Amino acid sequence: MTLWRLATHAKDIFFGIFDYGVGPPPILGVTPQGFIRHRIESLLRVHAANEDSWSYTIGSYVPDAVALPAGGYAALDGVSGRIALDASVHPFPPYGKFSHLQLDLWKTGVKGSNFLTKRVPLFAKLSKRWQWAKKFSF
Repeated sequence: MTLWRLATHAKDIFFGIFDYGVGPPPILGVTPQGFIRHRIESLLRVHAANEDSWSYTIGSYVPDAVALPAGGYAALDGVSGRIALDASVHPFPPYGKFSHLQLDLWKTGVKGSNFLTKRVPLFAKLSKRWQWAKKFSF
């Protein structure tokens, strides 16, 4: 990956975090800061973020991933989870099979109570030496 593409993806991740992580939650997918950013972009005739890119989408998930453990202790009493970089490939139609980041949540001590599994593709196939997992509980 060239340095220019890396900078472009970093910029899209930043704008995804900014659009969904600052201020009130989105209403029907629209946030005030995203609306204001679009108006400024149209006045200046520039386009700052590619909202259709995977990096913008990942950036838009970051505020939720931070808010869940930081603010949800009371709601998540008795919940355990695991976040992992999974090197084994899983299908992500229509893109193909890739390694991924995975978040699992379940009720502590209740077998088979997994109520959330989210996978975010890394768009690469990693070797097993990159694999890791961290368990946590509330």
